Amino acid sequence: MNKVLLIYPQTSGQYPDDLPILTLSLPVLSTTLQSKGIACKMHFEDITKIEPGNLSSLLYDVDIIGISCMYVQVPRLITLAKMIKSVAPMIKLIVGGPQATIAADELMGQIPEIDYCVIGEAEDTFPELVCALRNGRKLKDIKGICLRQNDRVVRTTKRPLIADLDTLPIPDFASLPYEKLVRYDSVQGETNPHGRLAIPIETSRGCPFKCIFCSANKIKGSYCRLKTPKRIVHEIEQAMRSADDLRPCNFVFRFIDDNFLINERRVRNFCELLIERGKGIEWSCNCRGDIRDVNLLKMMRDAGCRRVFVGAEVGYQQGLDRIGKGTTIKGVFDFVRLATQQRIIVTCGWIIGLPWENTKEISATIGAALAICCLAPDIIRSPVYIATPFPGTALSEQVEVTHWHNDLFSMTLPFKHSFLTDDDVKFYLFLSRIGQWLIWLLHGLSKLLDNGEDISDFIETVRVFLPRIMEAEPPYYWNNIIREDKRLNFLLPLENPPQRVRELHQLLKGKKGAIFELLDIKEGKWSKKQILV
Repeated sequence: MNKVLLIYPQTSGQYPDDLPILTLSLPVLSTTLQSKGIACKMHFEDITKIEPGNLSSLLYDVDIIGISCMYVQVPRLITLAKMIKSVAPMIKLIVGGPQATIAADELMGQIPEIDYCVIGEAEDTFPELVCALRNGRKLKDIKGICLRQNDRVVRTTKRPLIADLDTLPIPDFASLPYEKLVRYDSVQGETNPHGRLAIPIETSRGCPFKCIFCSANKIKGSYCRLKTPKRIVHEIEQAMRSADDLRPCNFVFRFIDDNFLINERRVRNFCELLIERGKGIEWSCNCRGDIRDVNLLKMMRDAGCRRVFVGAEVGYQQGLDRIGKGTTIKGVFDFVRLATQQRIIVTCGWIIGLPWENTKEISATIGAALAICCLAPDIIRSPVYIATPFPGTALSEQVEVTHWHNDLFSMTLPFKHSFLTDDDVKFYLFLSRIGQWLIWLLHGLSKLLDNGEDISDFIETVRVFLPRIMEAEPPYYWNNIIREDKRLNFLLPLENPPQRVRELHQLLKGKKGAIFELLDIKEGKWSKKQILV
């Protein structure tokens, strides 16, 4: 029997531990195909890269290939398409995902090896296309695809979005190679090959907001469609059964929705179900930082919420208004204060380098990023990223793109900027990291003093370690110290700073040097370097 091969291309430079983060696109589509009697198999390139040597065996019994693609994966998609067609030109190559939804015409024009693109949600479109190709049906009647016709790229009628997400099959978690997926030290998100398994859960699709740097509403629609609380809990239970060799304490759930808290009543009902059933799981979610209900946050904590990611974006109100965020600086600070009072770890994401920004605006954002860390330095993280004009966003229409980043850690502006240079951006990114580290360091010292502990080890550690931090120049960021397979992160807030400082001191004490791991952000690679003490 011929099979469908689903491929998730390699995503270079995004996973510092060389461990892939689990994506839901392939498991969801695999389950959908199998429910319709279509045999398929999945291949994650971040686990096993496709090479000429293993391609023939991978393509055995395959007549159709589906590839999910984000914009950062386009270079790899080009390579894969050429490789596949050179070995098996008769195989039909179908591309879907965000990039195909946003720019199917351009993608097919750029990559002649692509036979078809699926535009929008693939759960209905892709199986219908597979059956039509195998049965010789007319393809023009299939809604939501892009195909070649008389040397032209043609779009068919737009397919409506799936209205009831509860009708979708539960992803095929059981077929996933759990042992090779990314793990975390804790739900706060510090990667560790020996840590917890991170299992993503999708509970909604669509976003009614129109931030200029985001294409979510163009990809998933501007109307938010929600899974019911019972369905979400059922999905969690299914994932737990699939990982039955793991105890609940060994994995965490990541709700990958753009805004999990968009419907407070649903969140409250979901939390009540989790508490009633006593699942004992831990989870994280994304939100806008506009919730003021402390009782809801307390209920989330009681139900297992340990971390939230807040899109804070910029540190000045005019900037928030210009990007169309619809939030306020005060509102974000109030939310973070309430969340941390419940001991929920908060990560606030910030953006610098927007087209109108000069050093004054960027300084305001860096200042806000550091100020918010001071609210609770042990459980607040405040990463800063460069504004990127993703395809399909309003931002991409306002700037002249000079190049595309192929990783998430780039330190160069991807478009012509009127007021900033790459050196300006590197300086401010570096300043945000150093500033957060110093805030955490002072917090650790304060804790030691409050507890009446001996601070001599702490002072000695700072004396030895701080100059190494200050010597680090972009594009290098000191990130982790590694000694005897033990991983310690000292540039981001941690739950127990005094303990971590003592551990660091013990690692350095009596040794000639320590192994530092640093990230070359230009190359998107991690390397280890011996630093003499």
